[in-house]
Amino acid sequence: MVTFHSITLNDLSSGTTYYYRLTSADSNGNSTTDNNGGAFYAFTIPSNNFVPPPSSGRSAPQFLEIDESKILLNNNSEFTKYLIIDIALNLSGISSFRIGDSSNLNDQGWQGFVAKTSKSIGEGDGKKSIYFQFMNGEGLTSKVIEKTIVLDTNPPSAPTNFTVKYIDNYLEIGFQKPSDGDVAGFRLFKSESGFITDPFGNEQIIMEGRSESTIDKNVNPQTKYYYSVFSYDYVRNYSSPAIAEIIIPPYVKEEKEIIATDKGIKTFEFEPQKQNLEIEIGNKLEDLSISQKTFRYLENSPINITIPENDFLKKTDDLVLKVGMDLLYGLKRIENVWTAKIDVPGEQKSYLLTLEVIKEDGTKEIIELGQVLVDPFGHVYQDVIEPHLILFKNGFWSWEQVHKKNMLEKVKVFLYQYNDSLKDWQLFEASRYGQRNPQITDKEGAYGFLVPRGLY
Repeated sequence: MVTFHSITLNDLSSGTTYYYRLTSADSNGNSTTDNNGGAFYAFTIPSNNFVPPPSSGRSAPQFLEIDESKILLNNNSEFTKYLIIDIALNLSGISSFRIGDSSNLNDQGWQGFVAKTSKSIGEGDGKKSIYFQFMNGEGLTSKVIEKTIVLDTNPPSAPTNFTVKYIDNYLEIGFQKPSDGDVAGFRLFKSESGFITDPFGNEQIIMEGRSESTIDKNVNPQTKYYYSVFSYDYVRNYSSPAIAEIIIPPYVKEEKEIIATDKGIKTFEFEPQKQNLEIEIGNKLEDLSISQKTFRYLENSPINITIPENDFLKKTDDLVLKVGMDLLYGLKRIENVWTAKIDVPGEQKSYLLTLEVIKEDGTKEIIELGQVLVDPFGHVYQDVIEPHLILFKNGFWSWEQVHKKNMLEKVKVFLYQYNDSLKDWQLFEASRYGQRNPQITDKEGAYGFLVPRGLY
């Protein structure tokens, strides 16, 4: 009960042609015969005096040659966010093939060739390998071919340092790419009715792409605008939003930055809605009823925040996370859980982490989650400028200069601490804190030190 058969025939006579037909039957005796349209299949045993044709100097191929570029995973995409991918085999002259998760395909049965199929690649983000082997009608097989695709189900962090400036009847909007290496672009929303927390909403999208700044000229005096910007990766996983709001004044004579504050919502002093409110920051579950916490992070490293909705007695409309005085992030609600992924600010100091709970009745509760202490962290990289050709539908074209950061591995990084008494820099004694100084950058060019307060 397999799809590939091999039969050895002995005691054949030289110089003789043999004809054959194929009959297959199931367990109930139902059978079908293939006799090549009545002409039968045939093979001939050479005679004893058979002289082979002159050799061209090249031996017959031992393996079937396959054009690997015609094996397409998800239409030749480098990334996927789905656990089952489509496979297209744009090959000819193939009668059967087999497919598996390892290079040893002996346990995989041969199956009739199909141009399109699908396969599960298993859970867990990262590079996934799929192995193929092919056979033609003459029984010649190919080498085992490996094709890879990267599974990415984890959304990137939200954009950082989101600012909105009013300049002479228009808005200048800017933000920065988070530290995640797989950010492909940004989607920026604008609304007059409240912050947009759904990246797939039908609200006004004023910008989408790789740019980290834009100008909004469509603004009216004495009007309040809400802006939300999302990061997305190459498979369109979207981050939680970074948010900002601004009120356009009647007139402005000089450049002025408006600091976003919401005066339309009544603010209450901190009153715990539930004594055992728990919040997951990073990978650690914190009980906020005990005391305010202190969290230590390396600068520009991501923070994951998860809050079950049932931890609040009153139904909430929105949760806004505030880092320091200026940075605002909206939390996404997926089923009954609020989540956000943000970047730790790039400046080494202490930031107050505050949660604003906006309830259905329009009231807002302020919960101080704790202090975030930012420690030195960074990447060593080479900045490369690459020219990219841009083609437009009307036939025009232009060049743009794209900055690319090549992360440098195995670079030695020394950390120095300023000594106030000696008025000089001294090598930081990392061994006292269970660390090494210098450090060697990893494959992503990254290094990091956890340190006490000071100047470094």
